Amino acid sequence: MASTLARILAAALLGCSAAASAATFTVNRTTDAWDGSCDAHCTLRDAVQAANDAPGADVIQLAVTTYKLTLPPPVDSESNIGDEDENRNGDLDITGELTIKGHTGGTYVDGRGLTRIVEVLAGANVELRDLKLRNGNTPARGGAVANAGTLRMVRVDARLNTASSSHDLGQGGAVFNDSAGILSIADSHFQLNRAGGGAASHGEGGAVYNLGRLNVRTTGFVDNRSGDGEDVGGGGAIMNRVGFATIERCYFVRNSTMSEGQGGAIANRESGRLRLANSTVSANISGTLDTLGGAVANGTPFEVPGRMTLSFNTIAGNQGGGLFVAGEATTAHNIIGGNYERVGDARDYNAGSNCVVVGAVTDTGSVVGLDGNCPYRTGILNHEIFTVLLRGLADNGGFGLTHALRRTSDHAIDRVAPFEACPAVDQRGAPRPVDGDGRDEVGCDVGAYEVQVIDD
Repeated sequence: MASTLARILAAALLGCSAAASAATFTVNRTTDAWDGSCDAHCTLRDAVQAANDAPGADVIQLAVTTYKLTLPPPVDSESNIGDEDENRNGDLDITGELTIKGHTGGTYVDGRGLTRIVEVLAGANVELRDLKLRNGNTPARGGAVANAGTLRMVRVDARLNTASSSHDLGQGGAVFNDSAGILSIADSHFQLNRAGGGAASHGEGGAVYNLGRLNVRTTGFVDNRSGDGEDVGGGGAIMNRVGFATIERCYFVRNSTMSEGQGGAIANRESGRLRLANSTVSANISGTLDTLGGAVANGTPFEVPGRMTLSFNTIAGNQGGGLFVAGEATTAHNIIGGNYERVGDARDYNAGSNCVVVGAVTDTGSVVGLDGNCPYRTGILNHEIFTVLLRGLADNGGFGLTHALRRTSDHAIDRVAPFEACPAVDQRGAPRPVDGDGRDEVGCDVGAYEVQVIDD
């Protein structure tokens, strides 16, 4: 009994000691310099190094201002091999347990196009919260952030970041998640990020490139792009290659890859496992059917097939097709329609690319435009999707841009049987199920949008 009590007391004392050792570092300079100490002169770079040197779960609290990184790594023209991991120059290297908190009023960390902004090294446990990451740049992986540890990004706005060079693979215009990395993103926004390459290499993952474990919720991806110096690329917003990715209640709008690129919004490659749910994919641009395009693309016929699960998504109005599956996919209660190929200034809704399977797809209850060969419960003429089923892309309240359902959407409203599982809310956060057509038959709606009241 005495020994048990001693162990309990020792554990409690150890816990108190660990809590007491945690520190909050106050940055009092917006300029970029390094002396390794956070004292009367403490830059963001100094604070990160001081947190690395201190035990415990530390915090760096930032103000409503802009912190500029102006000490570039000593790199050669093609690689990042000159970057050290002690915060003397280049990106901010995090090795321990650290939270960097910005302010909802606007805290900017600007790489000035000179350097990546943050690197989370193996073994580190990091949270980035309420930050705006701008103008990060690397010739290889992760224009704003590279993660090999455990990283949570909450209310982070990543914009105008680039991973690109003339020879190296540009992977993750904003974020690169390594094979050992665990990355969670919530309530965030990625816009105008780019992954590029040269004639001998591809740019992939315009916003995020994942090799590890990735979880994304309530996050928007807008105007991100991937490609090389010629015509190939992949994953205009997200490339999941080999890794495990879950994406829920997100929206993907106007992301793009090049004329022979796969996945204008999302690409899942080389045995990757990806789950996409309750999300809108619209107005993205990818390659043509001949080049295995598709706004959401799962593998190619020439590699170990990936596995994809899609449920309650709306994939509509994308150039270069909607869904392309070369691996395996399970789809349920999606709307996939109105996707097209561009011919001059015209849209061809009958080019055969709206929903294409060269692998294997099992479907339950999806509504699909009649162009391609995907299985479906209900087929609608592809060019009529936006006249009889969906309204245009808009802010319909709640989280993100969505396609509202029209009054004539009998094929989608309340069409999921009551005994079938569906999410508790739609993409916007509106409750499911709701009797949207007033017929006293309550079932979830197909797609990412749940009608609350029909008003057209």
